Amino acid sequence: MTIFLLSLKYILLSRIHVLSALHNEGWYLLTSTDISKKILDKDSLIFQLGAPPLQTSFFAVSFNDHDKLRLIGAPRELIPAVQQALGHECIQREEWRDGGAAYQFKLYEEFYFI
Repeated sequence: MTIFLLSLKYILLSRIHVLSALHNEGWYLLTSTDISKKILDKDSLIFQLGAPPLQTSFFAVSFNDHDKLRLIGAPRELIPAVQQALGHECIQREEWRDGGAAYQFKLYEEFYFI
């Protein structure tokens, strides 16, 4: 189970890199859709080519269990802003995960995501 979960996190991180590369080449995400609405089918991402933007970067925010917020691939300088937005009284523990690819906040029970 651990190997499977770890591989899913790396798949997510690699998808962020692919989307970032597309965006930096001028491909803009217009919409995502689930055309067939079938279980276990694939969603579609629709892009439009435009002028390449200034250099940008992307990261993901993941809500794990009911008490964890994880920043995946986020710049380190963003962490203090998230700490401030959450408030130190909400944060039970913080740690780097997945070899430094993700930063996780564990929240106290009264601040759980429902």
